Amino acid sequence: MTLNNILKWFRLSILIFLIAGCQSTPKVEAPKSDPSAQKLLNQVQALLKSGKQAAAYRTASKLVKAYPESLEAEEAYLVLATQHQKRSDPVKCKVLLESLIKRPYQLQSPYMAYSMLGDCSSASSDTEAAISAFELAQKVAKEPQHVLSVSAKLFKLYKERGQIGKSLISLKAAYEVAPESQKRNLLEAGLRTAEFQMTLPEISESEDSSLYPFLSPGYLRLSRWYLDQGNTSKARRYLQLTVEAYPESQYAEEASELLNQLSSRERVEPNRIGVILPLSGKYAKIGYKTLYGIQLALGIAPGEEGRSPYSLRIIDSEGNPGLARRGVERLVLEDKVIGIIGGLIGREAQEVASKSQELGVPVITLSQKAGLTQTGDYVFRNALTSEMQVAALVDLFISQLNKKKFALLFPNDAYGTEYSNLFWDEVLARGGEIRAAQIYDPKETDFRQGIQKLVGLYHKEDRADELKARLKIWNQAHNQAHGRKEIPNDILPPIVDFEVLFIPDSARAVGQIAPMLAYNDVQSVTLAGTSLWNTNDLIRRAGQFVEGSIFVDTFQANSDSFLNSPFSKRFKQSFGYAPDTFELRAYDSAMLIKNFVDRGATTRSRLKEELAGANGVKGAMFALKMSRNREVIRPLVALTIRNQKIVPQ
Repeated sequence: MTLNNILKWFRLSILIFLIAGCQSTPKVEAPKSDPSAQKLLNQVQALLKSGKQAAAYRTASKLVKAYPESLEAEEAYLVLATQHQKRSDPVKCKVLLESLIKRPYQLQSPYMAYSMLGDCSSASSDTEAAISAFELAQKVAKEPQHVLSVSAKLFKLYKERGQIGKSLISLKAAYEVAPESQKRNLLEAGLRTAEFQMTLPEISESEDSSLYPFLSPGYLRLSRWYLDQGNTSKARRYLQLTVEAYPESQYAEEASELLNQLSSRERVEPNRIGVILPLSGKYAKIGYKTLYGIQLALGIAPGEEGRSPYSLRIIDSEGNPGLARRGVERLVLEDKVIGIIGGLIGREAQEVASKSQELGVPVITLSQKAGLTQTGDYVFRNALTSEMQVAALVDLFISQLNKKKFALLFPNDAYGTEYSNLFWDEVLARGGEIRAAQIYDPKETDFRQGIQKLVGLYHKEDRADELKARLKIWNQAHNQAHGRKEIPNDILPPIVDFEVLFIPDSARAVGQIAPMLAYNDVQSVTLAGTSLWNTNDLIRRAGQFVEGSIFVDTFQANSDSFLNSPFSKRFKQSFGYAPDTFELRAYDSAMLIKNFVDRGATTRSRLKEELAGANGVKGAMFALKMSRNREVIRPLVALTIRNQKIVPQ
């Protein structure tokens, strides 16, 4: 403790002793009025009335010195203290009032003395002394306006010190005696304080109905925090207190709505599972492929109806994040589903995840969007994430294939930029080099310009000296004797100083890019992609131009083991075509939920706990296990295209 703090503490202790001592030590009445002192006091009052302030103060000072033990001395002290207040000398004011209070007599105007001492202490930045004085003034105040005034001052001082609970106690005292014209302002001040300045621990310790209605927004905030933590019992308690504290408020209205949601969400149909997928619009094809995998897992695929206790409640998100979010609410509150599968696209998946966490329903998302499972402990994911793929690809090229020079050609959309940024960072982190990078419009169909920019064929002026030298050689080889010939467009060769070209795009786009690379003489480069390449559609579109390309996935879509698996055979029998990645992940996700519901997980909280500890659950091709980050762990395999077939690398 510093010397200043020690002195401050000592001075405060003396003041508290003096003030408290005056209250605890029995005091005798002041002597009867002294005629001489009364005469001087009459003069003081007359001088003040006539506006002769200086003369009045001199006379009051004379009275205090000559008759300090008299009854009249108290009023003289107060007059002098008022003088120092007006002269902005709070220290002298404070000293005078402390002298008055420590006299062994009962105060005739205790409220006046204590409240003035509080004002002077506050003006001299002695907050502790001000609070002590105002608290005494509050105790002796008789008039409502006095209670209102001193309580409002205590509210302000306590709030400045961060003692929000005590500040609200003082404000409540002011609120109870305030005229109707002032009550609204005091109420709003209390509500704002509880809503924005009280800490959650302070709110939880303030279950005193004497602080109603101020605590209503604080209780609502605390209940939302408990909902986020998944503690519905405590959330319910504070929602009820929100309503009780201020029934006619907007806070009570919100709390009542949340209480209704809690009641609805606690009612569950264990064999009913929710699905949120884009079944119309741009992503409808993927949406239906996913839905079919879920139906097969639950035994409700075409030809299998009527034999399963499970049913689906399906929401078409149309790829719209807002519709997806509202879909979660409907599935939980109206359809009473035990869990949800869905969220294929980034923003849609984020909305599904956040609303599921808020409502306390387990959700298995299928999106690769980064950070999804960080939303909360009700959010799980079954997807090959961008981080997983990029790390595996770069490790393969640098550590196993000894290729360290890379280039990027990617679409200007969320998927392309996310993968390219991750790839770039991973290459540099592992000691590799990025030699070139080129972006293109996601709607592009002619990739000639983008490829020419990538390999230095577009801005030929940047290679002017080289072009001049090559033209000279060409002209010498094609002199006048051979006749006039047109200069070829490919007189400049492409600059291919990289070994691997990473293209994070679909089979459709790569089917157009790969032939254009060959056309522009980009040779001896390994093409690399994402799991989107794990489809025979890539071979159909790009043919020989993707021979030797490399990508990663969790399984080989056209392998005999996959095509002849019970899963693939059963799927093809029900839906008439061979499944691939989307169907398999959807099937596995539904199998995870089905496995635990079959084993007795009939509440959402129990299902959440079981999913978090999943290990060895039978999937379509291999046993399923959940990581500590609530990601389904699946082995990755490096794939390549050899002789127009997708095979292990």
